[in-house]
Amino acid sequence: MTEEQTSTCAVTYSPDVVKRAVGTYLWRRFVTPWGLFYLVSFPLLIGAIFWTYYLLGPNWFVGAFGAILVMNVMIQSAYYFVLPKAYSKGFTEPGNRNGEIEVSADGIRVAINRNASFRKWTSFKYVWIYKDFIILALSAMSVRFMFLPRDGMTDEVYEKLLEATREI
Repeated sequence: MTEEQTSTCAVTYSPDVVKRAVGTYLWRRFVTPWGLFYLVSFPLLIGAIFWTYYLLGPNWFVGAFGAILVMNVMIQSAYYFVLPKAYSKGFTEPGNRNGEIEVSADGIRVAINRNASFRKWTSFKYVWIYKDFIILALSAMSVRFMFLPRDGMTDEVYEKLLEATREI
């Protein structure tokens, strides 16, 4: 794709698709290398806490790392149960559902109402394509991602999006 070639289309965000996209991202990020490291470290940390408690009884290690573990589980649970609803709430009004996507060789521009965001292709680490939406993740374990609904997306924009993201 040359630099002056851009493709634009209007898309429609629906609250249901937004909920599914955010929930999918929150689950899918555990399949990345950092996500697998995170999942493997959980049983190891729990084992270390129990082993230390068994050998030394209650001490600072058990309390500190136990508190960190509990807080981490609470944060991850809050992400999964709160974020999909919070994201979809912004798209409940019909006037907020329309967006515009512009794909170019440099990056992607998404505009919804008066808000617009441009990201270069090099900033994305993962691209996950589903039937109803596309997720462009900036990071594996943080909540930094962009999702694009397929409702209203033209074949030309979809093909250029696939072409541009093949190198990611």
